[in-house]
Amino acid sequence: MAEKTVIIIYVLSHIVSAIYMILNGKYLGEAKGISYLSLDNFTIISWLFVILIGYIFMFGFYNITRKNKPRFSFMPRSIKINNKKAHRFIFILILAQLLFASITGVGKVGSNATSSYSFIFSFFRVESIFLFYYICCRENKRFYVLNCLLFYIYRLSLGWTGFIFQYAIIEFFLYFKRNPRRRRLSHIKLLLYPSVLLLLGAKLYQYFYQLKFFIRLNTWSFKLDYFDSLTALTNRFSFFPLSVSVFQNIESIKHLYNADNMFLKEIIAMFRPLMPGFIMPYKSFRAMNNIFKQAIHYDITPTTSSPVGIFSYLVALFYSDIITGIVWIILLISLFILISSVIKTLEEKSGNLDIVYFFLILDVYNVAALEQVFSYGYLTIFYITPFLYLLGVLRNEKERRNET
Repeated sequence: MAEKTVIIIYVLSHIVSAIYMILNGKYLGEAKGISYLSLDNFTIISWLFVILIGYIFMFGFYNITRKNKPRFSFMPRSIKINNKKAHRFIFILILAQLLFASITGVGKVGSNATSSYSFIFSFFRVESIFLFYYICCRENKRFYVLNCLLFYIYRLSLGWTGFIFQYAIIEFFLYFKRNPRRRRLSHIKLLLYPSVLLLLGAKLYQYFYQLKFFIRLNTWSFKLDYFDSLTALTNRFSFFPLSVSVFQNIESIKHLYNADNMFLKEIIAMFRPLMPGFIMPYKSFRAMNNIFKQAIHYDITPTTSSPVGIFSYLVALFYSDIITGIVWIILLISLFILISSVIKTLEEKSGNLDIVYFFLILDVYNVAALEQVFSYGYLTIFYITPFLYLLGVLRNEKERRNET
């Protein structure tokens, strides 16, 4: 039910964006810097149809594979989490990340701050680990609530608000997991719930929008009326305008991508968050999800990025560098199965991490770039696992049985 709600929200947002572009003959959202829309209505409608059909197939893939998630045979079949130690580990990790961000400014939206210790905190990135913790370690309510509050403070202090939607959906998922009889809804309610969420979300976004810019720029002067808030919120769920702009700017994107003549640049970008500066000194090159915006705003900072969806991403990548495109497909499949294996292994109850698996598929479809999806996201849980074993946070289920 929660998964369907998310898909419908994205579908509705894309349809609204497409209708706006057709009626007004111009871009909106992050693509509104383009002075004119050169594509005809048939192209816009056709591309909207491709993206919406893609969401249907994406959801179908999720439904087919969620009970038998792809996994590598070398991964352990089941891992037990020591909740008490997990609470302590997450507490220390969030506190360290919060202090580091407060002192250095690294990770704050709009900040170009750097630190020689950044790779350590990227290596122990709390955002991805917390996703698993939030679902699997809900027993000790007092410590759990404290960690949740600290995490929210940490993310808000960096100027991010999008995580609120993600965790609201997780609560939605867990509610229907506990109350399976309420999962079946009529088609009217299935459309009504996402629409109501968008309308209520627009009201809340008015306040979060102000808060976001107060954190980023230390001013309360950025305000939205309700309609502008609804439009802005819809744009956050729709990559459609930027996706369409790829076709209008395809030659410019190819030129910008190949300007620094860097072999497998999009693949190398995946290692930027993971490598210290003394091993990888040149990290300031622009990856594809930044170039999409640079093709519109030439002076945009190289540290920002925006999704265009997997189809536009692949069109641009293969048109710019076919070899990188082929390597990208191989790595995507391998990394997807790897993270899927981790999710399957950490499931103490069948299906309790289905929502994380859903977010993984959704991120691949919406974002596509390996750096954003895996290096800044799910890959953290894999390479931090040895440390969790050493600290006793994780242990194999067979090992636990032997002890008892």
